Amino acid sequence: MEKLLELLQEQGADIQGSLVRFMQNEGLYIRCLKKFPAEVDKNIYLSSVQNSDWEDAVRKTHTLKGLTGNLGLTPLYERYTELVNRLRAQNYTGLYEYAAETEQLQKNFCNIIQSEP
Repeated sequence: MEKLLELLQEQGADIQGSLVRFMQNEGLYIRCLKKFPAEVDKNIYLSSVQNSDWEDAVRKTHTLKGLTGNLGLTPLYERYTELVNRLRAQNYTGLYEYAAETEQLQKNFCNIIQSEP
């Protein structure tokens, strides 16, 4: 297994489950993982939360939820799922703090993905 996949697995990523979705094609899976940071940059949800733009926050967070689910980035997927649920339920208490914590976890995963050639 490539070093990148080992590092992600250490962070709680479901590499084996993801490889099943990617028909055991590790190269394809890694290419898709490498695109994740760019998708994060396109879907900056924290500013939407900060500006109370709830519709935009739901859209961007839901997009990231789907991506992380497909890529097996389970800890992020769980955080995004909770964010989407809170946003849809209009439960905004402590939402910014939760979103900021999620963004830090997101940065950690992106750093791992970007640090491996």
